[in-house]
Amino acid sequence: MPVPLKDHTYPPLKPELPRGQLKSTSEYALEDVQTVLEALCTDTTTGLHASNAMQRQGSYGRNVLESAEEESLIVKFVKSIVTNSMVMLLFGSAGVSVLVGNWDDAFSITLAILIVSTVGFVQEYRSEKSLEALTSLVPNFCHVVRDGELSKMLADHLVPGDIVKFATGDRIPADVRITSANHLEMDESALTGESEPLTKTFERMPAVAAELTFSERRNIAFMGTLVRHGHGVGVVVRTGSGTEFGKIHAMMQDIEVPRTPLQKDMDKLGQQLSVASFAVIG
Repeated sequence: MPVPLKDHTYPPLKPELPRGQLKSTSEYALEDVQTVLEALCTDTTTGLHASNAMQRQGSYGRNVLESAEEESLIVKFVKSIVTNSMVMLLFGSAGVSVLVGNWDDAFSITLAILIVSTVGFVQEYRSEKSLEALTSLVPNFCHVVRDGELSKMLADHLVPGDIVKFATGDRIPADVRITSANHLEMDESALTGESEPLTKTFERMPAVAAELTFSERRNIAFMGTLVRHGHGVGVVVRTGSGTEFGKIHAMMQDIEVPRTPLQKDMDKLGQQLSVASFAVIG
């Protein structure tokens, strides 16, 4: 554990580096370690000062994956029913059956609606749970160097410029530009789908293209990936929704579950029957 350096003078946070203008991980991969450290006003030995970290958290926000406010299961279930024209038409038929005294028909129609609606709701609920599983890949705690001391802290409090240490079995808490690596191998299957661990280094990457692929960013440790072997040190360059993992999480939230061809046909049939029914009643 390094000895605290109480007299170290920490460079001030650059006011001209707002949250939206941090470089991409691909750009950081093309720069050497010293250039990245100077750009983020940090040091691998002492890390950030507590006041620096607090100031940056106010600028960049917490290191969390932002999610929309979740509705209750009852509200979601009711919405899945009232937004389906075919289901509402059948409910209307059940209501008419009650009015004319056909209780058996009303019960049969209502039971069929509930069964079909429940099956569809369960399928949609499972897809939402798969999105929640992504957030479980982000670790709750990490090892950070601040004020010259190595400590264990909540990953939520990480900011760009923090110095983090990781070893075999750890998950990376943010997008990190590796500054030191010792036989370091990362499992990036959660991000890229590649099953084989990727060897990591601290050396700058050659500019082979305008935008490096994930596998070409061999000096970047991405949020949510797993350290399979070795250990290393890195400087946080991206946090929260600004990470590569956070971008995927945001895209998955924006994607609506596509309706099947049968559901589309049923919606169309329900609209046509509704128009025809009102025409006959008129």
